[in-house]
Amino acid sequence: MKDEDLKFEIIPSRHGPSLGASVGVRVIYSSMNIAAESTLKKTQYANKVEAIKKLKTLIAKQELE
Repeated sequence: MKDEDLKFEIIPSRHGPSLGASVGVRVIYSSMNIAAESTLKKTQYANKVEAIKKLKTLIAKQELE
């Protein structure tokens, strides 16, 4: 997985900016057109790390098929 094949998007908070920052992250792997997201962690960095872990799991599953 190459860094240039990853695209990161910030997921807007459903509560709006008045109740806190948007910390959700979606990561898209353009080579395989697979996406994973995380919104449960308290920081944007933690959500980014979690989304990458989920993405790696999805890629591994797809490669096994």
